[in-house]
Amino acid sequence: MVLSKKEIIKIADLAKLNLSDKEAAAFGRELADVLGYVNKINQLDLSQVEQSLSGAQQNSLFLRADSPQFSKSQGLIPAKNIKAGFVAVPNVFNKKND
Repeated sequence: MVLSKKEIIKIADLAKLNLSDKEAAAFGRELADVLGYVNKINQLDLSQVEQSLSGAQQNSLFLRADSPQFSKSQGLIPAKNIKAGFVAVPNVFNKKND
């Protein structure tokens, strides 16, 4: 699969990568290789493969009983930016795209 330079730059921007022209070309080749491999996987005939939640052949799958080991306020201690009791992060969804 061949990706245009514009597509490569768009994908790199979504991944928050600032690439030089040389890096963008290498990234494009590597991404094309990965997408080519995914395309090969998509072409496999899996009609005879039984559905599974995981690759493990276990019949005794169970969920462990988790319980919080610390309070919410203790969990927020390492956060750099806290607003109204939540961790605030930069907006990535409503960014203007060209």
